[in-house]
Amino acid sequence: MDSQTVAWIVVNLIGSVCVNLGQNVMKMGHNKRAALECLDSERPNIKRIREWQVGVVIFLAGGIANFVSFGYAPQSLLSALGSVQFVSNVVFASVVLKERVTVRTIGATACIVAGCVLLVVFTGSSSETLTVPVLMSYYSSPAYIAYLVAMLFVATGFFSLYRHGKRLSARGEARQHWDRLLPVSYALFCAPLGTQSVLFSKSVSVLLRTTLAGESQLGYWFTYVSLIAFVVTITFWVTRLNKSLKLFTAIVIVPTMQIGWTIFSILSGGIYFHEFEDYDSLETAMFVLGVVVIMAGRGSSS
Repeated sequence: MDSQTVAWIVVNLIGSVCVNLGQNVMKMGHNKRAALECLDSERPNIKRIREWQVGVVIFLAGGIANFVSFGYAPQSLLSALGSVQFVSNVVFASVVLKERVTVRTIGATACIVAGCVLLVVFTGSSSETLTVPVLMSYYSSPAYIAYLVAMLFVATGFFSLYRHGKRLSARGEARQHWDRLLPVSYALFCAPLGTQSVLFSKSVSVLLRTTLAGESQLGYWFTYVSLIAFVVTITFWVTRLNKSLKLFTAIVIVPTMQIGWTIFSILSGGIYFHEFEDYDSLETAMFVLGVVVIMAGRGSSS
């Protein structure tokens, strides 16, 4: 792995930590608003709560750092390394939100860190400059078309499951297992659609990188459609994330949302940009192992 790729990985890791810190500070704003002793109709709009405002600024700063970094490193690798947010979430949820963190949760972070180390050490690919015609041709890939179809089925299925669970809860008929199913189904409805913002973000970032290298991509309609699609999908994700913070505790929903985000970001980037094809046998094995170790850490932390 070249030094430039390593540098952008560091930028991405810093951005990921900022994104997670922003989420927790936003949650602190929601908690502050909920603690006000007044009628719901008299509570100030969440957008007027200072903690929420600061959280949004930190979240956006981290998002910008991630946006730029995706133009210089593989999406599948950076998406997996985004799991560093699980580690920071343990610290922030405990320190910022005063939520209880178990020994089991702390121990699980070791798996996440180990998985991230495996990915960085054994994944040697970098991100190349791409043009609009190349990116457009990627949409005709049978593998990516199959992914899109599967993604829509997953999103629709988990949305239906979430709505069913909400109806049961409203009638007081939900059993205890719905306490776990509701946040999971919510996250797996949002993540497949929200992670398209990562793909569009990388597309725009790569095209800007190509333009800065002297081969302008600003004369293509595809560039601007990708930018608009990025704005739409990231707005969807941030809106749903903000709603999730009102529905569930941060130490549950933030990692759950991020696990869905990580999985679908890895798949969409690896399939669309053909990143998996760049790995040799060892890199493929270590990449899969690293992701499995990270997911094992996530599973044991909740």
